[in-house]
Amino acid sequence: APLNNLYSALQRMLRGQESGGTEQDLAVLYQSYFRMLRLTGNLSDAPSLLEEESLLLVNDDIVAFVHGICCRAEEPVELCGQRLIYESDKKFHVIAFNAAGIERMLLNLLSNAVKFTGPGGLITVSVRVRASAVEISVEDTGPGLDPNEQDSLFNRYLHPDLLDPAPQGLGLGLPLCRRVAQGHGGTILLTSTHHAGTKATVSLPNRRMENTKLRDMAFDYAGGFSHTLLELSDALPAKAFL
Repeated sequence: APLNNLYSALQRMLRGQESGGTEQDLAVLYQSYFRMLRLTGNLSDAPSLLEEESLLLVNDDIVAFVHGICCRAEEPVELCGQRLIYESDKKFHVIAFNAAGIERMLLNLLSNAVKFTGPGGLITVSVRVRASAVEISVEDTGPGLDPNEQDSLFNRYLHPDLLDPAPQGLGLGLPLCRRVAQGHGGTILLTSTHHAGTKATVSLPNRRMENTKLRDMAFDYAGGFSHTLLELSDALPAKAFL
């Protein structure tokens, strides 16, 4: 689907259509590129689903980190006619976590919430600090999931017959989110009530590393582009890429 959109937009631009359409065609080009980049990123990470090793964890403020992601996602979410709310019971809290993994996981969960919550819907991201765990949850006011589908959400990529029809993805998003949670020694739980919304809760161990590690110069899978627009590209309208 992204390749077809790229080709169609290029054809319209090359044919020199009326000037009013050029900006929209450029938006479609950017959006389609971001969608392809997101897809290849997920495919590149798919082998990690077979791994059990811990991720590289660094002590940092998880509350501020999640808040920053929500601030960057707030405006794109508004373009879908929805509202994003951030809540936390702490102003700051330091734990050991993998920043790249948590960012992609949270943006992936936000993308799902945006896609399945209609205009006027509400998405709430909350951080709750418990004695043994830090819980990060993404809750939407969408239609919820069919009870018969919930059991297969984390392994649909293994069953092509269960995947949503095109242009939906390959079912890798939630399994990769679970891999990130497990790489922290944590868990992810999805609860949904049919016609009453869905809530994804990630539980991370409330602990710090004894020995501080320096961050490596990580490879930027987004090629320098906005991680927020990249991970939300499947859910946003083309105008978000103008």
